[in-house]
Amino acid sequence: MVKQDLGTSGVQVSRVILGTMATGGHRDRAERVRIIRAAIDQGMTTLDTAPLYEFGRTEQIVAEAVHGQRANVQVLGKVGLRWDSDYGRVFLETTQGGRRIVVRRDSRPEAIRRDVDESLDRLGIEALDVCQVHHPDPDTPISDTMGALLELRREGKIRAIGVSNFDATQVEAARLALGDVPLASHQLEYSLLHRPPEGALLSQAGSLQLGVLAYSPLGRGALTAKLAKRGRLRLNDGRRKTTTFIRANARRIAAAIESTLVPTAVAYGVEVPQIALAWLLAQPFVTSVIAGASTVDQVLANARALDVKLRPDEVGAIGDSFANLWIDPDARPSLVERYSTMGHRWLAKVVAKVSRPLGDRTPT
Repeated sequence: MVKQDLGTSGVQVSRVILGTMATGGHRDRAERVRIIRAAIDQGMTTLDTAPLYEFGRTEQIVAEAVHGQRANVQVLGKVGLRWDSDYGRVFLETTQGGRRIVVRRDSRPEAIRRDVDESLDRLGIEALDVCQVHHPDPDTPISDTMGALLELRREGKIRAIGVSNFDATQVEAARLALGDVPLASHQLEYSLLHRPPEGALLSQAGSLQLGVLAYSPLGRGALTAKLAKRGRLRLNDGRRKTTTFIRANARRIAAAIESTLVPTAVAYGVEVPQIALAWLLAQPFVTSVIAGASTVDQVLANARALDVKLRPDEVGAIGDSFANLWIDPDARPSLVERYSTMGHRWLAKVVAKVSRPLGDRTPT
């Protein structure tokens, strides 16, 4: 797989990066290790991980997978989110094993240092190839956070410094705080279904020579043919509650996939996800896409995206088609969807049966 420079940092990364959050917490450890090793074998030697992913467990699995191959693997880590402290603004709340967990933003120098040291210990490595601030912390000056990362770089614990989910003003503040040390990269959400980066952020990345790492390149699965229909999600899948997978929106997305991506995929002899990834890789200033995989087959499919070289007219046509796609931000699930999500399948079937003669009144 082709490697590409990450900005001017001196670090090179694979054009398709394995996002380790999506190797699947529900799978056994051996299978997850096999998925990561399959990615490395396919040339996806860059792994993106974070302490937040399963609260450290994912990093331990990455450690097992890269054992003996560290010289050939680039590990991208993150800092700035803690779940074991009362300090900081709440980022999210969740449960694990019946225990409520509150994750907070904390990018103070002491928290950054602790994050890096604990990650290195779990990963079993001496340095992160890139250390990224996972999310901005409004209560900590960016200069303080960058100062801590500069110290860790001088100590040899990180090779390069990046940011994630920053706005343009925050990116510029980070760059200025680093002085002569280049800001390596900006990791941001970008896909055919999520296009805000195409404004100021990509333009800024180009002018500052930042690497751009696009995460959720398949719209959290919405751009795969199998998940285009919301009914295919498991009952415990959190995506059932997101706007993209509400039935009315899912239908619009499925129609766009069918009219634009499917014909292109057929023409190139690949599947829809490979076309969606190839489209992103063809965008100006995009260094790599971060693609997750919950099976080895998905790893192999993601790697094939590099075999697709879309023509400029195809890139434009696909982009225009999805730019004109309307996703209703206020869409709400139907009764059938709500009952199904709650696990009341029998009630969902009754409602669906009763409403069927009345016609499907969901707008498209």
